[in-house]
Amino acid sequence: MNSENSSLESTIKETFQNVNESVAQCLQDFEERVRSSPLAAVSLGVSLGYLLRFFPITFILSVLIRLFLFALKPLILVFGAVKLFELIRQNRGNKWSASEEREALLDSPSGPPVD
Repeated sequence: MNSENSSLESTIKETFQNVNESVAQCLQDFEERVRSSPLAAVSLGVSLGYLLRFFPITFILSVLIRLFLFALKPLILVFGAVKLFELIRQNRGNKWSASEEREALLDSPSGPPVD
């Protein structure tokens, strides 16, 4: 039980460390982009501020939530199809790779193998 807790804690610490590193890298990349083109960054900030002046935050959030809910059903369908494909591929095993090799040989420049 104790080893499970320590492995869980180490996994959580590693995950937070990875997230922290990726956020720091994103901030550094963003800073480099702003330093390379400050006029574009200022104009983008001004235009976003201008849009936020006219559209309240609640309206923007409600539109984003509606778009997410609208896209949720197709996303679930695609996720299910991918998982079904993975299951079928796992069950077929080596048969799948053999058919791929056969198709690659048929499409080769030298033509199909002669028996």
